[in-house]
Formats: sequence, structure tokens, C-alpha cells
Amino acid sequence: MKQSADIVVVGGGLCGLSVVQGLLRQDRDAVILEARSRWGGRTLSLQADTGKGTRYDLGAAWVWPHNHRMLSVAQALGLALEPQYATGNLVFQDAAGRVQRDLAFSTMGGSFRMTGGIAQLSETIAASLPPDRALVSQTVTAIEATGDQMLVRCESTNGAATWTANQVVLAMPPRVAAERIQLEPVLEPSDLERLLNVPTWMAAQAKVVLVYDKPFWRDEGFSGDAISHVGPLAEIHDVTDSSDRRGALFGFVHPQALASGMTETELHKASVAQLGVLFGDAAKKPEAVLSKIWGADPMTAISRDLSAPSGHPQYHPIAIASGPFEKRLFVSGSETAREHGGYMEGALEAADATLVLLMASGVA
Repeated sequence: MKQSADIVVVGGGLCGLSVVQGLLRQDRDAVILEARSRWGGRTLSLQADTGKGTRYDLGAAWVWPHNHRMLSVAQALGLALEPQYATGNLVFQDAAGRVQRDLAFSTMGGSFRMTGGIAQLSETIAASLPPDRALVSQTVTAIEATGDQMLVRCESTNGAATWTANQVVLAMPPRVAAERIQLEPVLEPSDLERLLNVPTWMAAQAKVVLVYDKPFWRDEGFSGDAISHVGPLAEIHDVTDSSDRRGALFGFVHPQALASGMTETELHKASVAQLGVLFGDAAKKPEAVLSKIWGADPMTAISRDLSAPSGHPQYHPIAIASGPFEKRLFVSGSETAREHGGYMEGALEAADATLVLLMASGVA
């Protein structure tokens, strides 16, 4: 099946959705194709298996006061932000397993989370788009520059399809685009290596959320923050949702736990046991345990991502200089944002920059 659009955006995370929304607002003929069956990319808000509606974030979650784009978008969409809970002591566990509980500070104090889950941002934007211009379960496999057209080939549950376009925006991690999508003609080696050399921020991470009948740690004088050098959870925070009477703790999984080959079931069991050590017996009885291993998600990570960078990379815009793709193929996404690269704010920053580039090229 052949279909057409002036601009095809590949990738339905916050950046891609913001790009296509901006184009459609300018009456441009644009379509967005997302390989997953959901919107949101590396934002993921899941319901606990309790039949009680509240969703918890297993991907990007926090918004900071200086994230003016995120704050503006949330306000425009009517989505509520709530302060990160930061009252009480932090629990610290050293490499020998000794636990200290009298540290009166919070590592994430001053930040905000979205009531009901941050994935609402992408979902709300997607819901505002024409249904035939926003398509999920569309895995783009190849992009070909031929004559004055770009051919975007994809696979879906309905079979193969080809989109013809004037320009294409890759709104996805550069490494994933370079490894998963075949470009014809093949990129110049320098262009290809530049894409493969861009670390995907947090791609090697795994996250665990444990839901309890109430936030018992608050009554005991703890903020829910914890730092552990034992694991499997290295950094823990209170992610209780203000719309729910229950409590929830969230943890980043220590890289060593992932490298050990621990299964998801083993990870859940070890996380419960660890929180029991840190917060007492009440922590051993969660109503539900949720997790997401991002490094095992082929739409997020490639093999190079499994070795996480030692610090925050210096991200910057990426231009494709290869002849037939020049000014026709754009790389966008959080990893191309110079100021807020890797973060949700960076995804919106990259979307703004891409719209400017499209306008400069005479398309938008």
C-alpha cells in the first residue's frame, strides 16, 4: 500500500509528537509513525495490577522549575504537576550493608511529577491529532532517497506499506535509527558513525515501582529517598500519587544487578527484600511490583548502550551531510538538544529546533 505526506515523522515520543503537532498547526501535510503500540517513547506510565486506576512512571518522570517548555506544555494541556515528596530523612546503605537513617536531606527536592503519570503528555498530544496522521504499530524498516522523493517503508499488523514524502524526521535515539533503519543509499561512514557514537541517555537503565496500601514511611519520618551501594536498587524515591491513598516507592536498578543476568522475577523479589532492610517489615508486603528494563527494549537501546556513559554526555544537533539526504533527512530527539540533552525538556527543545530547520528549508 502506498501513501503520501509532505513530511513523515518517525518516532512517537514527546519530540516527534511535538514536531508533527507543530507542522499540522501550520497546515502542513505531516504524518507520524510509531513502532510501538503506544505513544510516549521513553515515558511509560503503567497501572499497578490492583484494579485501581493509578499509573506509575517507569521511564522519564521528573520536571524541574527551569524546564519552561515542559511546564508550559503541561499547563496548556491542563495536566497537573505535584511536588516531589521531600519531607523526612534519607536512608543510606553503604557497601558493607550498614544502614544510616538520620540524613536530613532530599536528593530530588524541588522537582515535580505529573499526577496520573507523565505519559499523559504524549497521549494527550496524540489524541489531538487527526487519526489518519498519527499511527502506532508502524515499524519503519527503510528510508530511500530517490529522485525528488523519500520512500519510507514500514511494517505493521496490516502488512507492508510505503510512504512517499519530501522530507523525513527521525525523532528517535540516533543509535537506534542508525542500527534499525536501512538507509538507501547508505550513509557516508562519517555520518553513520556520528549517529552510532551518540549515547542514548538512560538506555541501560531499569526501573522498579513497588505499590503499598499506604505511604507508611512518611509516618515514620522518612521521605522515601534512599541510596544503596548494595542493591539491587541504587537510588530510591517516593512516587506516591496525590490522587491515590496508597503509597509507592520507585528505584533505579544498580547496573551490576543487570549485568549479573538477574531475571525480572528475581529483580522483583530482591527489590522487596532490600526495601525491607531499608524501611522495615512493612516494605516487604507490596500490593504490586512493576518494572521496565529499558536496555532490553530494542526500540530504546542497542548493544552499545549497555555500557552506560560515566557522566552526562555533551549532546548537540546532528546534521546529515550525505548528498541525497541533505536537508531532506533530519535527526531529532532529546539526544540532539544542546542545552537539555537527554531529558524531556530536551525533547521539546529538539522539536522546536527541528521546526525551525524545516521552515528554513522551505517546507514548513
